[in-house]
Amino acid sequence: MAATGLLSSVLRCPKCAGPLSAPSGGLLSSFCGWNRAPEAGIWKIERDSSYYFGDDRASIRALLDTAESGGVSFPAIMSSDLLSRGDLGSDYATGWNRADILQWLDLDNKTVVDFGCGWGTYAIPAAFRADGVVAVDRTFERLRLLSMRVRNEKLTNVAIVHGDVQKLRWMVHSFDVALVIGLLEWLPTGLATNPRSVQVGFLKRIFDGMKSGGSLLLGIENRLNPFYFLGHTDHGELPFAPLLPRPLADILTRCLKHHRFTHFLYTRVGYRRLLKEAGFTGVRFVYPIPSYKQTVFLASSLAPETVGKYLREHYVQSSLRLGRRLEWRALKAAMRLRAAEVFLPTYYILGLKK
Repeated sequence: MAATGLLSSVLRCPKCAGPLSAPSGGLLSSFCGWNRAPEAGIWKIERDSSYYFGDDRASIRALLDTAESGGVSFPAIMSSDLLSRGDLGSDYATGWNRADILQWLDLDNKTVVDFGCGWGTYAIPAAFRADGVVAVDRTFERLRLLSMRVRNEKLTNVAIVHGDVQKLRWMVHSFDVALVIGLLEWLPTGLATNPRSVQVGFLKRIFDGMKSGGSLLLGIENRLNPFYFLGHTDHGELPFAPLLPRPLADILTRCLKHHRFTHFLYTRVGYRRLLKEAGFTGVRFVYPIPSYKQTVFLASSLAPETVGKYLREHYVQSSLRLGRRLEWRALKAAMRLRAAEVFLPTYYILGLKK
């Protein structure tokens, strides 16, 4: 599906909430007078470009400017030193291993919306199977690289949107699959509303926009992540904050960091309740090892008799890293206690709309 037709079938006008049309030349417009033309393959639904998530914004912008002017090839960008660390790590941001989870979804001839798409880690692989993919993110630099990837892969069924998913409006029953990976815990940031209410409200909006028979894929950390017991955090919280009762975590965060505690994570039981409250049924978990950010292995069960031998032979023996071997020993002990599914650091969670 062409990008403009895809957007007009999914999104509503951000000004009047009316339907959008795509008359010609990639222009999106509404009867209220609102309109947008793509810039370098990106529809800037939100004009505010102040938001940024990542490392070294000025250097990334300079690299992208050089690439767009033809001064450096796309392969050179992908091998750049700037794409080798942190959020910009090429394996993390653009590698295909993380997208293996898409095998759990029926994407054939489907419309997919990737909320918080980043560099296109999931959007690009999804586009090779889906009828169309709407990829949304608030960081414009990420979308510029995604646009280059789309052109490099000669994909014509990806519509790239710069905007805030909280403000974005979409049609009811307009898409089949929603990807919400590494996003849900960030949504309440900066808002005065109860964080859980923000998260449930967003999931309910996705449920309303989804067609019957549609699927949600959520990727997120486990509140009982064993590394949290050692003081590690994933979202800039105080050490041990995810484990504390939330009122106490909020008090400590206000006193020591001068803002609210809003990065709400849940246990396996808690996520099941969250999705059911939003309307989703058939909730099931897929377990990424060691995590959804660096997936080596995916399993629908962590029973030792089911995956123990495979993990030992392929997860451990294929690596000489001490950390990998320690991870395996901890996972093996948890599997023996039938507790691995409770304490795995991250989850993929699938929900259905009947």
